[in-house]
Amino acid sequence: IVVGSKNFTEQVILGEVLPQTIERETGLVVQRRLNLGGTLVCDEALRRADIDMYVEYTGTALTALFNEPLDSASVFERVRVLYADRGVTMMPGLGFNNTFAILVRARAAQERRLTSISDLAQVAGEWRAGFGYEFLERPDGFTGLARTYGLRFRDAPRVMDLNLIYRVLSAGEIDVTAGDATSGLIESLALTQLVDDQGYFPPYDAVPENVA
Repeated sequence: IVVGSKNFTEQVILGEVLPQTIERETGLVVQRRLNLGGTLVCDEALRRADIDMYVEYTGTALTALFNEPLDSASVFERVRVLYADRGVTMMPGLGFNNTFAILVRARAAQERRLTSISDLAQVAGEWRAGFGYEFLERPDGFTGLARTYGLRFRDAPRVMDLNLIYRVLSAGEIDVTAGDATSGLIESLALTQLVDDQGYFPPYDAVPENVA
């Protein structure tokens, strides 16, 4: 059995948790292929049988892999069916939703009285944004978010390494980014997640996928 992962901290951790669980419960030897890359890289590896399993997020699969609209009634069930049609089994969820978090510095949020992404739209013209490449390119990413909330930043958003965006935001080099809601750096770097008050993002439940 070969377990893969994407190339950010939570994924690498999950990419180690799965093998340890399988080895403990079955006695099988599991190979690790961690830090493979982004969503499309891991999905391709699964489809080519280069890996047998990795953890995906339901909202990511719905939009980035299957090109389904964000308003699908039941994201979890729809994604399960779409994977099954490919011969891939979607296993039970791991119990958390790692949605995109639109982040600003906590002090700036307090000073400008920002609690939601709709509030952000009122000051966006003065602020600089930076996002990971996937967020800028994905159908559930920046373009749709900007259209939904009327976001227009001072300059075109910078393309940034996902592993750096939290610290770059904290240092004041940008004013807004999109991170992972589960990241411990949000609290440790005194960042604030703005409420998605218009419900733009679908659920991103973490679920292991494996070749059936």
